[in-house]
Amino acid sequence: MSNGSNSGSNKAVPISIEQQKLLASAIRIQILHAIAEVPRTAKQVADLLRQTPGNIHYHMQRLADGGLIKLVETREVSGIVEKYYQSVGTVFHPQLVGESPDPSDPPIKSQLMLTEQQIEQLKDEMVQLLLKWERIIPQAPTDRLKEVSVGVMIREVMKGEAEQGIQRGEGDHPDRGREDTNPREGEEHR
Repeated sequence: MSNGSNSGSNKAVPISIEQQKLLASAIRIQILHAIAEVPRTAKQVADLLRQTPGNIHYHMQRLADGGLIKLVETREVSGIVEKYYQSVGTVFHPQLVGESPDPSDPPIKSQLMLTEQQIEQLKDEMVQLLLKWERIIPQAPTDRLKEVSVGVMIREVMKGEAEQGIQRGEGDHPDRGREDTNPREGEEHR
């Protein structure tokens, strides 16, 4: 893809802890996807996501300041300067302090905005996906197999929690996509 974007692929873009904090918001994830393939203005993104232009402009400015979206074009239309932005990616690999980049093994997480029905559908699909993989009989020699633990946690983000996490530096979104965690004792898992 042009403009240095990797948004057309699922290859993870390494990001800093500060950039990770910026992704602790479902609306920012939606913005990244809205401008992944087609550069858009904040007004165009607001219309697409059915949000207020001021809200989207604020979030896009934070993403731009953090280097997660880039200004790729400006146009003057009737004396007004339109700024077109594009995301640098939609899959990210957070870099921990002292960690060298390893995009081949990123944690997998996301923030989504879903209805109750969509949440149930997502849970059902995740169970079916895990069942599919559990049924596979390995064909590779044992010495080439690796045992992995896969856990999926789907929980509602309480109102204001994402913003508080950003302010405290506890971003809850290192990667867009899927979640790969070990469930805590007592948590339901497949």
